[in-house]
Amino acid sequence: MKPGWLLSAGLLTLALPQGAPAREPGQTEAAQEAASDAIARRARDLYVWGYPLVQAARIRLVSTRGTQPDPVRLTAPIHQFAHGRKLADPDMRIGVGPNNDTLYSLIWMDLAQGPFVFEAPDFGGRYYTFSLNAADSSSSDSLGRRTHGGKLPPLFIHGVGYRGAVPEGMVDVASPTRYFELAGRTLTTGTSADYAVVHRLQDAMKLRRYADWRKGRDVAAPVTAQRPLDDPARAVADDLRFLEELGQVLRDWWPRPGDAALLAQAKALGIGPDGFDPARLGSRLRKKAAKGLADGAALVERQSRQLGVQANGWTTNYSGARFGTDYLLRAAVAKDQIYVAVPEEAIYPIGRVDASDAPLDGQGTYRITMPAAALPPVDAFWSITLYDDNGFMVANPARRYSVGDRTPQLVRRADGSVVIAIGASAPADKDVNWLPAPAEGPFYLMMRLYQPRAAVLDRRWSPPPIVRTDKTKGE
Repeated sequence: MKPGWLLSAGLLTLALPQGAPAREPGQTEAAQEAASDAIARRARDLYVWGYPLVQAARIRLVSTRGTQPDPVRLTAPIHQFAHGRKLADPDMRIGVGPNNDTLYSLIWMDLAQGPFVFEAPDFGGRYYTFSLNAADSSSSDSLGRRTHGGKLPPLFIHGVGYRGAVPEGMVDVASPTRYFELAGRTLTTGTSADYAVVHRLQDAMKLRRYADWRKGRDVAAPVTAQRPLDDPARAVADDLRFLEELGQVLRDWWPRPGDAALLAQAKALGIGPDGFDPARLGSRLRKKAAKGLADGAALVERQSRQLGVQANGWTTNYSGARFGTDYLLRAAVAKDQIYVAVPEEAIYPIGRVDASDAPLDGQGTYRITMPAAALPPVDAFWSITLYDDNGFMVANPARRYSVGDRTPQLVRRADGSVVIAIGASAPADKDVNWLPAPAEGPFYLMMRLYQPRAAVLDRRWSPPPIVRTDKTKGE
């Protein structure tokens, strides 16, 4: 499918020619104000719909920069693997909320150059998974140990325009978007010896164009040019910057049937085949559009704190990355957890407040107590990782960024319970597990429940309370 989505949207309800007057001839002030308010609402809705597209594009562009794979920054040219060679730490700035449990193997592809064939080695009994990530931040599935045991069959990855047969013995992976990411996660203990084993597994992963695979050619697909999010030739005010970024993304967008109304709204807001042009909006409408974008950002921020079921200070999204038409949920997840796995692969409770609904802050200390009979019920692993308000791990002298069932020297009390103490300083008592926090400022926690059991998925088990333990001011 080719670009040109604006020509096919067809549902435009408000289109303003370049240089539109402040009031159309014969239009009352009330009618003009109503039209202006409509622009604000459309900008709000477009922000909610388009925010994950822009975030995903930003991650893709950052992830594929450079001419050679960089395992430290976890970047590689498009169609080449970026393999993380050590567990994520505060230096990792690709996306938000990276895990501290697995080594990543990330590869972006341009399906306009496809189809592609992905082949993986035999992982034996080691946990691994590959998420199938579209360019709107959704994920259709996670394939790996849970679905295929130790050996994943070859994946046949193609765009919506492919009409040929799927080769025998391959798994059909159809992407609704032009750009597609395969995101691998391989569990490691973090020791030098185990790193070496995982590195060999990573090096055996292979992606080739189907045309090369058929001919037995062991060559990487060529690097293709990608459109930047900003057009340096066009100056755009900061409060309309989002429309510029979304306009660039939509120039390469493969529209779905459900996108038509939103694409029409994009056109009404000045986004055309060449991207965003603020001249298509009058000064009055530019202000309304900016207000609508700000309202959309605030809406996403609020929803990110209420992703689903609220319990004990945690908010849990049980839909994972299968959003359907719930665009607000998609945007909220993209803010703090972009590209989570599907729920049967992993559930990710988020803690931004304590059990009394007060925001988590570095000036406080907190504890999470897990009774022996109520430890997270999972078939792979569980962990809790701490992030600053921007979604990055926090540097600390102990170099500890998460606590989980595989934490070296995990402390259990005499009754079998596990207590996690969260704060900027190490706790005095020794029968707890310290998770360092920043000295001040907001932070949040992400619990990971990989291969969650039925008790998690049907919500019979909930994360334990986040309890503040220090005395707050005024007490």
